[in-house]
Parts: sequence; structure tokens; C-alpha cells
Amino acid sequence: MMYRLLAITLFLSSLATAAEPEFYKGADISLLQTIEDSGGVYKENGQAKDPLMVFKDNGCNAMRVRLFHTPTGKPPRVNSLDYTKKLGRRIKDAGLKLMLDIHYSDTWADPGKQNKPAAWENLSFEELVNAVREYTEEVIVEMCEAGAAPDWVQVGNEIAPGMLWPDGRIGTPQQWEKLATLLKAGIAGVHAGQGDRPIKTIIHLHCGGSPQQTARYFDYMKKHNVNYDIIGLSYYPWWHSRGLGFEPLQETLQASVERFGKDIMVVETAYPWYPNCDDPTKLLHKKERRPLVPGLPASKEGQKEYLEQLIKVTRETPGGRGIGLFYWAPEYIPAPRLNPGRGHLSLFDEDGNALPGMNAFQK
Repeated sequence: MMYRLLAITLFLSSLATAAEPEFYKGADISLLQTIEDSGGVYKENGQAKDPLMVFKDNGCNAMRVRLFHTPTGKPPRVNSLDYTKKLGRRIKDAGLKLMLDIHYSDTWADPGKQNKPAAWENLSFEELVNAVREYTEEVIVEMCEAGAAPDWVQVGNEIAPGMLWPDGRIGTPQQWEKLATLLKAGIAGVHAGQGDRPIKTIIHLHCGGSPQQTARYFDYMKKHNVNYDIIGLSYYPWWHSRGLGFEPLQETLQASVERFGKDIMVVETAYPWYPNCDDPTKLLHKKERRPLVPGLPASKEGQKEYLEQLIKVTRETPGGRGIGLFYWAPEYIPAPRLNPGRGHLSLFDEDGNALPGMNAFQK
């Protein structure tokens, strides 16, 4: 009888485990190949190791890569379609999921700038809509044919202020309608290019600490029938926490899920690790001199604990709707022929050794 009860218990436990939604832990490693080509070497426990295997062996199951339309090719603006296909293929060959972040620009698109590709500068709005759809479809087809089929596609990067300015810049009701039209074109392009490989679409905002701004934006998406799959958010404590730690993000995650019934991901985050930097005013960038998470100094252990807590917060989103988290630019290390900077936010030290923060993905 005891063995029978034990068997039933194990069976029910296996069913419960199978029913749990998969949680994605990963990183945006868009500059990885360029750093390696410039002589950068990644290590774990002092031994050289394929960085993708460092991530995977520590619990990561996905990676994110950005795509520029026609970049200069000068680091860090290297993310052409050819570059992205090669890196994407490497990610897929490693058995990892792939998120493709299409910027619809020749360089970074973010809350401060959403500039059109130079090739689209003189297009009418109707021509621009067609260009977005056709370009997106071509990108997806080429990625899939290269063995780099994305599992998720971001239609734009941090597009709270709109995209493809001035056409898709938000403001008046007419401008919101134009933005919605451009997003629908991008989403249609993803679906047209995916073939029999279903790809989830993401709309990504930078305002992970503002439930109000997030709600306002996605209310407009609902009003204009923009049919996306996942809400993507950025959360950098020095910009978004207002000195309140994880509370603003928790509020945004909960409110967004309750209001829109969508899965949600933190698609960008980071935290500084530099030793002897308990005082945020010592950080390299002025904008990062704002408050970090209370009790978590800019240190190796502070970085690790930040990631552990952020993973926990995201996982605890109501209804299991918090489905993933991606760390931004963990691969930034100095190489003999390139120093990309921002190494204080990396998950590797200046010698290429994996930091304790890497272990946080095991949680």
C-alpha cells in the first residue's frame, strides 16, 4: 500500500511539474561575435570557455540579439542582417531560444531617438508601411533559412514614444493611429515570414517602473486592434525604480497582466558589479548615479542578489504570466582590439571571467 501511495504521489508531482509554464532566462549578447573577433576571451573558473556554454550551464535557455537596418559596421554598430544570422545560428545550434530585436533604424532606437533607416527617409507613409512589412518578412525568411529562426520578434525597441519618427511618433490621435498601422505592418511581416514555425511578437517599452504609462500605451494598442503576443519591458533601477527597489516593477507587472491578459517579459535589465562602488556616485555614467536598489550595493554580490530577486519578482507575476527575463550586454569585456565600455554592467570581469551574478540564472 505504501509503494502504491508513493507511486501516486510521484505521478501527481510529475503532472504538476509538467503543467508549470516555462520561464525563460537569457541575455542580449549582440556584440559577442565582434568582441571575440577582436581578441576577447571568455572564461569560467579561470578556464577559457564558449560564452554560450557559460550561460547555458548556469541555467540560461534563451538569448536576445538586436538587428539594425544598414549599420556602419563600426563597433558597436555591427548588427547587420548577415552578422545577426550568423550569431543567431550559433545561438540556435547551442540549443537556446532566440529573441530577435528589430530596431527599424540604422543605429540604436530608444526613447530618445527612433530614427528611420536612411533608405526609408523619403518614403510616403503608405510606402513606409509597405517597407516595414516587406523588410520584416524578408528578415524572418532569411533568419529561418540560415538556421536562425527566432522564437520571438520584437517589433521595435523601447517604442513608448513611437517608432520611425516622425511618421510613427506618438501624440495626437492621428499619430497613434499611424503608429498602430506601422506595428500591424511589422507583425504582419513576422507572420508572413514564419511559415510553419510560429513566432511570438513582442511590443517593447522602456517604462518598466510606470504602470500608468504602460497602461496608457497598451490601451491605445487595444483601441487600434494591434494583435501582439507579449508585453516587453525594460527595467534599469537607476532610471525606473525611483529609489523604491523592485516595487515599481511589481506594480507594473501585476497591473499590466490584470488589465491586458498578456504574457510579459523583462527584456532588458542590468546591474553594476564594480568593487568599492557602494556609493552610486562613483559609477561611470551620470545617469547611473541615481539610486540603485536599497541594500544592494554596486558589487559582485550586489549584482548577483539583484538578478536573483528580479527573477523571483518576474516569476511571481500573477497567473504565471511573467515568463522571462533578459540581461542586457553581459558580454561587454575589454578585448585587445576593442573596448566597448560599460564593463561595470557586464556579467564577466575585465579578464573575461564569469562573475557570481552568472550563478543567479540557476535560481
